[in-house]
Amino acid sequence: VATQKGFFGVEDEFRTAFLAENEPQLLRTPRDGVPKFANESLIQPVTSEFTQAEEDAFIDTALSLVTYDDDIWGWPQALDAPAFFFNVELFEAAGIDTTGIDADTSWTWTEFDTNTQEIIDNTDAYALSLAGMFFGAQPYYYGKGAKFFTDNIYDQEHIAINSTESRDALTYIKNLVDSNKTPTWTEQGWSYFVGDFKDGEVAMIATGPWQIQDLVENSALFNGTTHGEENLGMMQLPNDSAGGFIGGNYYTISAHASGDEYDAAVLLAEYLTSEATSAINNYHVPAKEAVMSNASVMAAPSYKYVSAFFEVCKNAYLHTPHELYGQLEGDFGNKINEYLSDDITLDQLITQTIALWNEDLPESAEEA
Repeated sequence: VATQKGFFGVEDEFRTAFLAENEPQLLRTPRDGVPKFANESLIQPVTSEFTQAEEDAFIDTALSLVTYDDDIWGWPQALDAPAFFFNVELFEAAGIDTTGIDADTSWTWTEFDTNTQEIIDNTDAYALSLAGMFFGAQPYYYGKGAKFFTDNIYDQEHIAINSTESRDALTYIKNLVDSNKTPTWTEQGWSYFVGDFKDGEVAMIATGPWQIQDLVENSALFNGTTHGEENLGMMQLPNDSAGGFIGGNYYTISAHASGDEYDAAVLLAEYLTSEATSAINNYHVPAKEAVMSNASVMAAPSYKYVSAFFEVCKNAYLHTPHELYGQLEGDFGNKINEYLSDDITLDQLITQTIALWNEDLPESAEEA
């Protein structure tokens, strides 16, 4: 029997249930949960369940996120990576030619700066609004070439948030939220940015595929009620060397599962990651190429949006999975919010984040 759980808190619920030995045998795990659960021996590797053909069926970025310590720990199911949604009418009112702007298009940073200026010069809207936590900073931090660690080595020696690239990216974000291109920082974030976009108060936002259904069904600007059915545009994030950071959800099997329960969990995971109708009806971005070429998927009204995000996910920037990544990202995101609120300086953001990270990171890879 399937039990629905919220995105936040599901990991702690699974741990508690695992200790009591009443956890589900198959768990739909968020991105960060895979390496954490593998490291804690709460799930089991399923490498032996994959033939080469089955591995090849998933796009590379999807399978890489569920590969940890040289083993595969689950089946990628629904992918996400941030992209820009934009208001076509506002872009055109600003003099921006939207012909050819699609999910394969990425502005350079110079074009981003120029075009966002055109929006505020020629319309009554803000150019954009940022989401909260580190998710809102990702497009600009990674897109400017900044990284948490050099060579993806997770230890104190390789922390890179004090690098020139990181400082430049954080300064750019601060200047952006302090400019007249965005609302004041206290009016950005999760509570505001989607609503402002749906109301036409901002011209674009960076968010994930989970937002598609709400926009095309609940906003008069984008559901064809007042502005035509083609007013919701999509494009890749501007970047120097990488696209948006890929995430998603994955089916994993409890370490307690064995025998018939294990076999049933494998069969269900394989079915759910190949099933096309649910993916397209729920605006999910599948992890397999074959799902995207399914006739019923291609005929669905949501296909143009889902297929666009599918291409974004294929080209997304990929971090090596690590059990600490979610915690490190959360620490950094909290400090970025303090920085953007003028509660701390850039130097304090960096030193305080490093101090938090050093509580959990090993001194060097060799020592670890």
